[in-house]
Amino acid sequence: TMFTKTASSMISSPMLARGFAKAAASRSPLNTREGLRNAERVVIKVGTAVVSNSNGTLALSRMGALVEQIKELRAQGREVLLVSSGAVGLGRNLLGLSKESVSDPKNVVDRQACAATGQGILVNNYNALFE
Repeated sequence: TMFTKTASSMISSPMLARGFAKAAASRSPLNTREGLRNAERVVIKVGTAVVSNSNGTLALSRMGALVEQIKELRAQGREVLLVSSGAVGLGRNLLGLSKESVSDPKNVVDRQACAATGQGILVNNYNALFE
C-alpha cells in the first residue's frame, strides 16, 4: 500500500509515540524499533484531546509542539502525513451548539456544519504554525 512505512520512535512525545508503537506493532515488518527508525513515511494521527482544551478552545501549545516534531521529521527527509481530529468539537464551540445536540446521531446536518467550520479553524492554525 501507499503507507507501508510508519514511524513512532522518531516522535519525541510519549503520548504520540505510544499510539504509533501500538498501531505499528500490528503491522509487519515495522514491528521492530529498527524498522520504525528506518521509516521513510510517517503518518501522525492526533485526536481531539490533542488539538483542543477541555473548554473546546484550541490547544495551541500542544499543536505547536506537534508541528515542531513534524518539522524535525521533515528535516530528516521523511514524508509526513498529519491526520487530525477535532473539527466537530471546535466547530461546535464556535457555532455555540450544545455537545448533546451534536452527539445525537440523527442530527447529521449540525454535525456536518460543525465539521466544516472546525476544519477551517484547524487548517488555518496548522498553516500558521508551519510558517
